Amino acid sequence: MELGSSQRALVRFAALLAAFEDDAFVAARLCEAARVVLGADGASLTAALMNTRHELLCATDEVTQRYEQLQEVAGEGPGYTAARTGELVTVKLGDTSADHWPALAVMTSDLEGTIWSVPLRPGRLVVGVMTLYCKHGPLLEELETVQQVADAVGTAMLQDSSVLAPDTQDTEAWSVRSRLHQASGMVIAQLGVGSEDAVALIRAHAYAHDRDVSDVAADVIARRIDYTDFRIGGD
Repeated sequence: MELGSSQRALVRFAALLAAFEDDAFVAARLCEAARVVLGADGASLTAALMNTRHELLCATDEVTQRYEQLQEVAGEGPGYTAARTGELVTVKLGDTSADHWPALAVMTSDLEGTIWSVPLRPGRLVVGVMTLYCKHGPLLEELETVQQVADAVGTAMLQDSSVLAPDTQDTEAWSVRSRLHQASGMVIAQLGVGSEDAVALIRAHAYAHDRDVSDVAADVIARRIDYTDFRIGGD
């Protein structure tokens, strides 16, 4: 059976990852493989830890690294919006008249090309953002395929805590983020709520019982806490 465009892209992505040196930084391998498959001039990966921090993991080039740094300075930008909304955001660089993120638009007015901020959303919870950059022309793949590759990157990040550089990143925070993602998915299945409500429920439970969010998430995963019991009148 002939593979569709998205399937072909994912197969190429997996093949590229397998071809890289095993001792290479995991995030850098994921970033470069996605860049090549999608036909971007540059790419970067940012982890969104507990929806409160946006941590730059890697960048393949000076433009995307600078753009990520300027977003942090401005406190706004397509990466922040993509992380918050879970939707892909496209930006034409050099347009200082843009209504969105005026401070960032001014700071990047000397750049040209297009930026795509793609949420990494394995399941229904955003765990980070992949930024893609092209100086001329579009990406090689349709945006639906771009999103699927980004989700594959997000899945790989959740499955391998070494995606964060041990000497510069908070691996414990990432472990908590991964556990919360898995637990919230179970709450979504149990109650049919949205991802934000599922996370809020776990955090509220932790606060009400004076426990760490990570511990409550672990209990949900182990099925020691089942919120369907609460819905039908449990304790």
